[in-house]
Amino acid sequence: KMNNKQRLLFIITKSVWAGAGKYVFDLAANLPKEEFEIAAAMGGEGTLWQKLEEEKIKLYQISHFQRNIAFFSDVLSFFEILSVLRKFKPDIIQVNSSKAGGIAGIASWFYVKCPACPAGRPACRTGRQISNVKCVFTIHGFPFAEDRPYWQIFLIKLFTKITCWFYDKIIVVSQNDYNLAIENKIVPADKLIVVHNGVKPVSFLSRQESQEKLLGKTSPLVIGTIAECTKNKGLIYLFKALSKIKNGNFDAILIGGGENPDKELMRQSVKKYGFNNVYLREFVPNAA
Repeated sequence: KMNNKQRLLFIITKSVWAGAGKYVFDLAANLPKEEFEIAAAMGGEGTLWQKLEEEKIKLYQISHFQRNIAFFSDVLSFFEILSVLRKFKPDIIQVNSSKAGGIAGIASWFYVKCPACPAGRPACRTGRQISNVKCVFTIHGFPFAEDRPYWQIFLIKLFTKITCWFYDKIIVVSQNDYNLAIENKIVPADKLIVVHNGVKPVSFLSRQESQEKLLGKTSPLVIGTIAECTKNKGLIYLFKALSKIKNGNFDAILIGGGENPDKELMRQSVKKYGFNNVYLREFVPNAA
């Protein structure tokens, strides 16, 4: 059946409920259904997958997607994404996270540009030309801005430039990332745009209610953060700082998510420094 809806496909590496995942969910769940037919492709069936399923969003599993570089898995992910593109036939491809950006960018180029690719040419299911498909990549922070060896930074910059070449538009979520992209010649200014993350109104609890809910007590000072438990969030530096004042009259609460070695490193650090006032919490709904 023909319709005038835009077919929009979101692609993200992991299905964890972190910053990029929430970004995808907010867009997918809130775009007007009368204007868009929406689908999402990702690795794993974590919280993001489950929440999108509740919203009746069409989902595709990219079973070989993983955050770390793994040649054979990455090649298989490429073919999985290409298969999804052929099935869903999107008008807009919106990609998030560095790993997905590279693999999905190449797959999208093959889908849109390569004459030999049996993607249903010359026209897609909605009657639009496949050559009119738009590819957008949202960068949720540049990995080369992290604390890494010089050779890693050089390679990351190189691959980021190559990745951006495959897209019609690059979105960054802060002015700082825009400046970094221009200063490091990652992408031309006319291809780059800043779109700040939107924030829904939050019904905050009182200070006392919040502390009782998260700590089971009240405290004169609480240091807190909501973040995925990965190295690039810099939480390990917080532990080193807290170790110098660990007997102070305060509590620290870290609400995190994601399954990775860095989370175990954080647990080990709590034991190593002998903290009795540092609390690690798993995913908390409405944590803000």
